[in-house]
Amino acid sequence: MSDSWGCIATIAVLAPLCNPDAGDMPDDLQIVCSDGTVSAQTVGEILEPDQQLYYAIHTEASTTAGNILALNQSGIFSFADLNGGAYNTTYYLSAIVSYPDAANEPLLDDPCTRVAAGTPVLFLPPVQILINEYCDWQTTGTFFVTISISGGLSAYDPTALFEVSGNFSGNLLAGQSVTFSFEEGSGVSQYSISASDGLGCAASGGNTFVCYKTAVELLSFDGKSIEAGNQLSWATATETDNDYFTLERSTDAQQFTAIATLQGAGTILAQQQYNYLDRLAPNGTSYYRLRQTDNNGISQVIGKVVALTRHQAASGVLSISPLPANSYTDLHFTAAEGLATIQLYDLTGKLLQTQSVAVAPSGIGVSRTRLDALSAGIYLVRITDAQHHTISGKIVKHD
Repeated sequence: MSDSWGCIATIAVLAPLCNPDAGDMPDDLQIVCSDGTVSAQTVGEILEPDQQLYYAIHTEASTTAGNILALNQSGIFSFADLNGGAYNTTYYLSAIVSYPDAANEPLLDDPCTRVAAGTPVLFLPPVQILINEYCDWQTTGTFFVTISISGGLSAYDPTALFEVSGNFSGNLLAGQSVTFSFEEGSGVSQYSISASDGLGCAASGGNTFVCYKTAVELLSFDGKSIEAGNQLSWATATETDNDYFTLERSTDAQQFTAIATLQGAGTILAQQQYNYLDRLAPNGTSYYRLRQTDNNGISQVIGKVVALTRHQAASGVLSISPLPANSYTDLHFTAAEGLATIQLYDLTGKLLQTQSVAVAPSGIGVSRTRLDALSAGIYLVRITDAQHHTISGKIVKHD
């Protein structure tokens, strides 16, 4: 500004001097389990009047805040506090000295804000026990359990060992598997496993089970639709104390009802053949399964489920096997001589496959439908013959 004589004065506004210090954080890496906490406190911090002390977990090893994943004033953090955090990743726990904003959070862009070089911290992934079970019901009745372990300290140090206890005791590396078993008649019907690493990261698992050798060695279980009904057949290689078979039928592959009982051969080492004609099979698709009962009254479903389809129309009958299917299913049907079209749909009505097959003068058509590219589920198959008659049924695919 100036006066009437032309004298000029200059006023300079200087920012207030500030010299805060966020102090020094510990240098040692903190490694904790997935459910643990990390904590650190700064030493030698200096705050200007009205400044506050904060702690943050962030991504930068230097004295800049970087991407902040969690913020508080206690300096104690769990993995659940991190916004977008990842296991087995090094972050930094830093002290921040700053004036608070309206939300009582640090003003990171303020020239008086200071960030301490952080303490490195790392959260390990949870310990997981992978369990696979297998019952050898055909030959020995032995129940097998295979386990392998991952996570915890092994994710950071692959040489770290897990201490395992329970039905197996010993040390395992991550990914290393071990199998233990229970013989039939041992009186054991459950198992348990616990595993922990050098930091105390731990997990446990177990299950109850029933496993015994069936009284029969089943060779086959098949069926076909004929004019008189649905014909079911099965064969055994050997039988031991086998009392009887129960044939069960369902219309939805879920709820089964017994429709026939056939006497077993007791104990025999020679092959046996069994047949049953279901004269009361309803129109549509019927699902059949076989249940075996030994002389002690112990009963168990054996073999696969067989699906057979019947229709009132004279255009033909459809047999689908195996069911459930995996990579393929075989279709056997009767239809008018000529070229028949086979179409496969999902449950939304979307057409997935179309193929053609020649029906012999005898009226018999046979086709194999590949299922490798399909996911597990229920599919509808429709066959249209040369005279435009149609037959349909359901295919159940499992992985």
